[in-house]
Amino acid sequence: MNQVTDVVHPTWKEAPSMIGKLTLVELKHVDATGRAVLYEQTYGIITQIDRKEGIWIELHGAQAGKKLALPADLKKFGKAPRGMYKLETTGEEIEDPDYFSTWVFQHKDQVNF
Repeated sequence: MNQVTDVVHPTWKEAPSMIGKLTLVELKHVDATGRAVLYEQTYGIITQIDRKEGIWIELHGAQAGKKLALPADLKKFGKAPRGMYKLETTGEEIEDPDYFSTWVFQHKDQVNF
């Protein structure tokens, strides 16, 4: 995806306005040693934002029909600059998404999974 600098993160006051917006998502999974074991990119429409239930995204493209649940951490989201974004993992191109988010999940109990 495009390199993004000067990230503006949404606040909880702004959270309701994120529903219905298009977001790009990068998911990096690392094992207990910090070694990257899985890297995913996807995109979809934000359908729910709740401090307890988390952030739900209805996926599109190669992942269409699936839903993604993420922790309720708005600091992981940023406004995406206008432009064309190409997902490295699928080759899909997405024009002018509203947001992007990047996540790193460490699986502390697993090595080389």
